[in-house]
Amino acid sequence: MNDHERDQTSAKDFHLSKKKFLTDKAHGEYVEKFLIELLSNNKEDFECKSERGQWIDTENYCIEVKRKNFHDETILEPSGLTVTKANYWIQAFTAEHENIKLEQGIKVFGAVILDVEMLRDILPSIRNEKEPRGMGDGNRSVCHLSKMEKLFPAMREYAKKFCEERNINWTRAGWMDYSKRRRAKDVQDNNSGSGA
Repeated sequence: MNDHERDQTSAKDFHLSKKKFLTDKAHGEYVEKFLIELLSNNKEDFECKSERGQWIDTENYCIEVKRKNFHDETILEPSGLTVTKANYWIQAFTAEHENIKLEQGIKVFGAVILDVEMLRDILPSIRNEKEPRGMGDGNRSVCHLSKMEKLFPAMREYAKKFCEERNINWTRAGWMDYSKRRRAKDVQDNNSGSGA
């Protein structure tokens, strides 16, 4: 390969790399905007549940599905994941102690945002036991315990099935095809909106 051919190859690689960067950047910006809007504008669109320090030792988190009636604890009422109208479920992982110099002594280490429809679907495969049990909120909340390590494999399987059923190509090539179509639609919308 001579110098001219090498320069042409380098230029081609640069343009491909730049195109991939711009595609990934557009994807990242969309997700960032989506999360900011979700978390700041519409409190009804998500339900947040908080794990306190026990998860650090047990690697378990709780998914609330029922609650004991305040007047008669023998009556279990649907709650949490069973009845939420939110589209997203946020599971926060925290610790609480007087030595933590933050508001109310609470440190939030992280959170997972999950699609409610997906979480309902995968719950049977991620729960530790078939039947939920009382825990949290003075033992009033009835929850399924789940090991943290089960969540992401189950989410991956759900996403794969979701995409296959809808003939969605989830690979980088699929995203690039989608972003090209999205940009073309945006240009078309801009042109039709400007009276061109």
